[in-house]
Amino acid sequence: MVARSEIAVCLFEYSKNEGKNAKTSLLLDIEAGNQTEIETLHAALVRCARDANLSTPLLDMVYAIVKVYEASRIAI
Repeated sequence: MVARSEIAVCLFEYSKNEGKNAKTSLLLDIEAGNQTEIETLHAALVRCARDANLSTPLLDMVYAIVKVYEASRIAI
């Protein structure tokens, strides 16, 4: 089993190098004005975190921000 710290180091190194010019599918959807995958992606991440007894304040914040964005985009 891979330790969480090893995963964190791997993700950090990726984001410093190859990932610095990458865009997430969420950002691509927002830029294109498309419906996002926030329900699917968020639910899976939160479920995994909750199963591991981890709190998800940043995920919760991102979810809320994206839902407000989606609601305002639809209302316009």
